[in-house]
Amino acid sequence: RGDEMGGLCRSFEAMRSALEKNYKAMWEMLEERRLLQASVAHDLRNPIAIIQGYTEYLGDGLEKGEMSREKLGRIVKNLGMAAKRLESYTESVRMLNRSEEIVPDRRPVRIRKWAEDVTKDLRVLAGRRGICLRAGELPENRELRMDCDLAFRILENVVSNALRFAKQRIDIDFSLSEDCLSISVTDDGGGFMPEILHLFAKKGRSILPPGEDGHLGIGLAVSRMLAEKHGGSLTLSNGLSGACVIINLCLT
Repeated sequence: RGDEMGGLCRSFEAMRSALEKNYKAMWEMLEERRLLQASVAHDLRNPIAIIQGYTEYLGDGLEKGEMSREKLGRIVKNLGMAAKRLESYTESVRMLNRSEEIVPDRRPVRIRKWAEDVTKDLRVLAGRRGICLRAGELPENRELRMDCDLAFRILENVVSNALRFAKQRIDIDFSLSEDCLSISVTDDGGGFMPEILHLFAKKGRSILPPGEDGHLGIGLAVSRMLAEKHGGSLTLSNGLSGACVIINLCLT
């Protein structure tokens, strides 16, 4: 009403509405940090799996006497790269409480060389699951500015998610247009459920519901956030044979 009590009620309602908005924003921020922390703990498993895969390959090759000096050099190099990523992920645990301050460390990189290196590591992950990982035509070897660790983490999360549902095969295709790198990851699984596509498009960074194996869809949600930090995007869709995730990264 228009009297003093009505004015008081309107003031209380405005305060209540403001408090609700602030608390909701605070809750979403805390939930996002919690999910990021869980994601890093999950991501740590991937470089460990890569190291285990290379050490098993190294052990088999040495036992059979089929390990050349050139192969040894490549394995040592790849093990060093996996260990460096492991160190990077461990360090990111300390920084997660300031996740909103993440800024890509863009440095000049040869795109074709980067794509070759990450494809080799991801084939190790896929091979351990009995999945064939096929890489399409690699992009031209232009030198552009990119945060290699951030880009690898995005792609690694997406491939790890595809490995949960792929039956036999995962395809990765790279394309370079102007200063934008596009990476599509498709699998031959059952594809995304319609409610998952709707929820991901609607809630953005929010977590996806658990799958049948109890695994939460943290990796894709975090990957989208990291892609946006890199000036790009991440979208989900269903292709002809399964799920399709497209990663776009701005490389300027």
